Amino acid sequence: MKKVTASIVGKKINLDFEGFAGDSCSDEENAFRIFLEKMGVKTNVKHSDNKQEKETEYIPGKEESRS
Repeated sequence: MKKVTASIVGKKINLDFEGFAGDSCSDEENAFRIFLEKMGVKTNVKHSDNKQEKETEYIPGKEESRS
């Protein structure tokens, strides 16, 4: 499931995109910024990070041990 979490702290907007494949989160970020501009909000991107989700392999019958 795709999920976008937005938080505003001290005049800074933080967006966290989860569940997006490849660079599709960049398209959503750009659409969000265009929406804000249309509402009169100027944005200046300080940092954008495309975090790769950790891939896990499921092996039937094998449980992960948690310490």
